Amino acid sequence: MNDIDLEFAKGLAHLFSTQLELAALEEQSRMLNSVKLKALQAQINPHFLFNALNTVVSLVRTKPETARELLIELGEFFRNNLKHGEDFVTLKQELHYVQSYLAIELARFGEKIQVQFDIEKNCYYNKVPALLLQPLVENAIKHGILPQKGGGKIIIEAKSQDGGMQVSIEDNGVGMNSNKIDKLFQEESHSSTGIGIGLINVNERLKSIYGSEAALKIASIPGVGTVMSFSIPLNISQGRDENVGAKELRVVLVDDEKPAMDEIEYLLAEIPGIKICGQADSGEAALEIIMATKHDVVFLDIQMYDLSGFTVAEKLLETKNAPLIIFVTAYEDYAVNAFEISADFQLLCSF
Repeated sequence: MNDIDLEFAKGLAHLFSTQLELAALEEQSRMLNSVKLKALQAQINPHFLFNALNTVVSLVRTKPETARELLIELGEFFRNNLKHGEDFVTLKQELHYVQSYLAIELARFGEKIQVQFDIEKNCYYNKVPALLLQPLVENAIKHGILPQKGGGKIIIEAKSQDGGMQVSIEDNGVGMNSNKIDKLFQEESHSSTGIGIGLINVNERLKSIYGSEAALKIASIPGVGTVMSFSIPLNISQGRDENVGAKELRVVLVDDEKPAMDEIEYLLAEIPGIKICGQADSGEAALEIIMATKHDVVFLDIQMYDLSGFTVAEKLLETKNAPLIIFVTAYEDYAVNAFEISADFQLLCSF
């Protein structure tokens, strides 16, 4: 082997070595994100559970129905915490988890806490890291609202921004000075500030997944309030095994029964490459949504209070580039009718 061949071989060896190192670093980063998520999942404050159960006990005799509802919310809170094995969920799923948490806190503190949601409709099905918002909302309540006599208000906002999404948690609580803000992400300051692992975990996960520009931003004025915000892009693989450039399926869900709608939404959220672009609880509303924008797949209930799923399907068949329709029903007798309309249609029996 001459000197040129030797140098070429060395260059190839160096290139492959570099690629292997990069792959190893990416895998380490992915595993680290997973570990951080598990740490956050395990970080349910025992005082929160203790206080929640005390609240339920205090209501059992005087307001048994309210106590029952709170137990359901508490169960939902922990069920969501345990089932979030995935790294990413829709913003709607994440907000549902936050609402379960808030239901318990609102029962404890009543009118001392006011909550407002300002969520753009097209943001609901954007994917976000699981368990991202609840620690921020909890921080706003514990360190912003509750220390203030008379309580206060929290605004949870999500809006589209330059091909991405901006999310903010704003409170009109006690606020903090710049010196305290600077110490928020220092682990050694936890014991003195009481902020805990949640805030650091959220910030580190944002930076690890999206880059330093997605770091949590905090603006606060003593006596006025605090705003915690972050902006994330929506065009990355988000930790799934999606092929770069793979076509995203645009999906619409149509069902007049909310439990069925929620179940389909949850199942579809587990599948990479699917974007839920709309929901409708009637045939007329479904036609309005589907006719306005092109969609690839429609999950369509058959028995609805206005138009039947068959009527909706027939109208869609008259359009150019009609979407694939997957009928959703619990009645086996409808199967034959579904295939009579079109052999290309599929049937999904709900449970």
